[in-house]
Amino acid sequence: MSTPQLSQFPHFGRRPRARKLTLLMVALVCGALGSGSAQTATPTPIPVQTAAAEPVAVAVSPALKVKLEAAQKLLSAKEYKKAQAAYQQAVALEYRSFDAHLGLGLALFGQNDLLGARFEFSQLVALSPDRIEGYFNLGVAQAKAGDRSGATTSLSKAAEVGRGKVLPAVQISTLRSLAAQQIAGGTYADAAKSLKEALDLEPQDASLTLSLAETLYRSTKGAGDATGTSGAATPAGDPTLLSDALAYAYKVQAQSPGSLKATNLIADIYVDQKLVPRALTELDRGVKQNGNKLEKAKLLFKKAQILQTVGRRQEAIGVLADSVKLDPSSGAAQYQYGRLLLEAQQTERALSALKMAAKQNPKSAEVSLALAFAYDARNNPAEAYRAAVATTKLTSDPTLIASANLLAGKAAYVSKQYGIAKRLLVGASSGEALTWLGLTNYALKDYAGAVAALEGATKALPTNAVVQANLGASYLAAKRFSEAQSVLEGLVKRNPGYAEAWYNLGWALRNLDRAPEAQSAFKKASNLGYAPARKELGAK
Repeated sequence: MSTPQLSQFPHFGRRPRARKLTLLMVALVCGALGSGSAQTATPTPIPVQTAAAEPVAVAVSPALKVKLEAAQKLLSAKEYKKAQAAYQQAVALEYRSFDAHLGLGLALFGQNDLLGARFEFSQLVALSPDRIEGYFNLGVAQAKAGDRSGATTSLSKAAEVGRGKVLPAVQISTLRSLAAQQIAGGTYADAAKSLKEALDLEPQDASLTLSLAETLYRSTKGAGDATGTSGAATPAGDPTLLSDALAYAYKVQAQSPGSLKATNLIADIYVDQKLVPRALTELDRGVKQNGNKLEKAKLLFKKAQILQTVGRRQEAIGVLADSVKLDPSSGAAQYQYGRLLLEAQQTERALSALKMAAKQNPKSAEVSLALAFAYDARNNPAEAYRAAVATTKLTSDPTLIASANLLAGKAAYVSKQYGIAKRLLVGASSGEALTWLGLTNYALKDYAGAVAALEGATKALPTNAVVQANLGASYLAAKRFSEAQSVLEGLVKRNPGYAEAWYNLGWALRNLDRAPEAQSAFKKASNLGYAPARKELGAK
């Protein structure tokens, strides 16, 4: 009985110390905003104390000056706990000291005490509502705590207060931070306004230009809540916004020919407009202009991805070959390269690529599973089993686990480890898995179990001749001859050249005492070159 084949698969002038502390906070913010903007927890609101509209002038006594200077040294040395204690003494000495609250907030932030930091920064806002430091640092702390709405409000106020009063670099940092929160909240129109204001302060800043281009592009995608504070929704695919996005992206490309990010963005826009040839042309131009071989490799990888989406898989294989030649360490490129080679039945090359991908991504279940498929295609059941079992330990995704168990079960069957195969395949629902479960049960002489599994496989794969042939054989072994006859007659009618099916049909008919018809079936099997049928004819 044959077995089936698997389908593969700053405003700081008056207070020098305040400037120093605030600039330190700017340095801290760069790392804080990324993680903070991604969080979604809603913190307990911090009450902001009321204050007069004008900043409160506080004379710095000699005692306060000494404490602030000592605390500043500790803060600069990142001895946050000691700095906290020192600043708390300064606050106790003069509660309305702006510098004391600012330093204390930074010391608390450095210890990730966001509740305490937010309170201190709210005190800065209350003490001096016309200064940027309080709003800015409060926004940073809120962002890291996951309070996106609060962070957006605080940073918006910081940008408003700082406008025309602080150094351009500080205002740009504030606007960038604000835009990050607006983007995280899906208000792309507002984010674009913030970035455009920042870019107006530094028109040749390529990073700002690219960020603005990307934000404008995302606003045309209609992702998230694209409504700005005006309440007007940004229309998906707005041609004006798309034109602006392309203009800014091409500006970056002109400043830095072959720019990886600008070229990728331009390609994405053209693909969205169904202008694939233009996207590919831009990527080719980027590859030619970019002098960094790792970035060239990434541009080629992008090109291969686009080629795959439009069904030009053979071309994608060639492009990926060039990509991994430039950057063999790219696990993503090696993985895609290996998958396409496997689909093209270039097993040895696929295996080589997928081994490299697994080396670069040892914890990727997808890569491990692809490697198992490659070993299976190479008829190496031991390695296919090892890779498949490893996959089940890397993921909780039921789809990946089911595929891995299928491959491991098949490998165990091929290795005649039928008990292991059955344990792995029991409970499966796919046609392929049920087929291998049926074959396993047959090998264990559990013919009723073989019939049950193969009946399920036939329902899942109604046109698969091999599954039907094995179901017929299982009916025979279970002595259910009429059902075997029915399945096998239908099979040979659709597949008259299936010698083994004719042979099994002969046995079904013989057991039904229909000798002449059995002989005819054996004869057809013999004429098709099936040796066991000749023996049956010779015996008669």
